[in-house]
Amino acid sequence: MKNIVSVVTLLLFFTSHINGQWYQLNSGTTSTILSVQFVDNNIGWAVGTESQGVHILFKTTNGGSDWFEQDTLLSSLEGSFTTFYFLNESTGWFIAYKFDETSNIYKTTDGGDNWNIQFTTPPFGAVLNDIQFTDSLIGYSAGWGQLSSGYI
Repeated sequence: MKNIVSVVTLLLFFTSHINGQWYQLNSGTTSTILSVQFVDNNIGWAVGTESQGVHILFKTTNGGSDWFEQDTLLSSLEGSFTTFYFLNESTGWFIAYKFDETSNIYKTTDGGDNWNIQFTTPPFGAVLNDIQFTDSLIGYSAGWGQLSSGYI
């Protein structure tokens, strides 16, 4: 019985000390960071905003130790950024919500250096606020529509 208690005590001790560790990393910006996503242990992106709604896209290639700003069309968008999703190191999408209540979906195939518009909702039709892809051709986006409570 004493051995069982000792083993259980050791297991509880080790399992309570074996868990993920969180470390704060400095992005090098004073912008508000809205979202972050990694496609592997080293490559990831973070999106933030500065004053007057200017959007900034940051990329890391060394696990978040260093971040650099990607000069993209995000900074020239009229409206607000809602979400983004990267499938892999090269291919990703983001959604921008415009003030006329349209949502635009943009795609990159070069890791965020260049973006092309892929889809626009009708004016006052839908506000998209999430996006996911299963591969480079099949994706889903969700939000809310003016005439309905849900939009996919």
